[in-house]
Amino acid sequence: SSSSGRKNVQVMDRLAKMQAHKRASIGAIRDSYGRNLLVVQAADEFHIKAQQASSSADEKSPEDQVPLYKCSVLVRSSTGTLYVTSTQILFVTQFIPIVGGQKCTLFDLEGLEFGIQESSSSLLMSPLPTSISVTRGGEELYSFRPSHGAHRLVAFLKVVQAMANPDDEELTFSDRGGLLYMYGDSPPPKMY
Repeated sequence: SSSSGRKNVQVMDRLAKMQAHKRASIGAIRDSYGRNLLVVQAADEFHIKAQQASSSADEKSPEDQVPLYKCSVLVRSSTGTLYVTSTQILFVTQFIPIVGGQKCTLFDLEGLEFGIQESSSSLLMSPLPTSISVTRGGEELYSFRPSHGAHRLVAFLKVVQAMANPDDEELTFSDRGGLLYMYGDSPPPKMY
């Protein structure tokens, strides 16, 4: 019916606006180097750790390494921190938790795939959170347990990856109409 068709258009429009807002927010943070002291400090800290990293990732300038996300992680039996920029992901873990020493591992986000490895359904059997595996070309490169929200983190990483290689058709959303303008430049129909 026509009313369900209009409702579908409204839902798709809201989804398009939410996606456009996510992308705009990530872009604003990514491009804020030099305008905010905290961003400059965080990017410089990331840059120093990235230079210490064992990786084959491309070297970037601090301006291109503004952290978008940071959280605690567990990698095997080591604790650490995960940093995500618009093009890279960095793991900083402790060699021996009490003694100290850090290991930095850096990956370019391009070409990475992130999979969820569900933990046991019983909290008594496995009280640890869900883990995420990082793969490229079917080969597992890394596995970690974020301190919270593995599913949300994977969804966020996919949005960041999509922004790194934008598809022109995917990013042409209007602030006024989103998908309602998809089939032409006419204004959206009035919804009652």
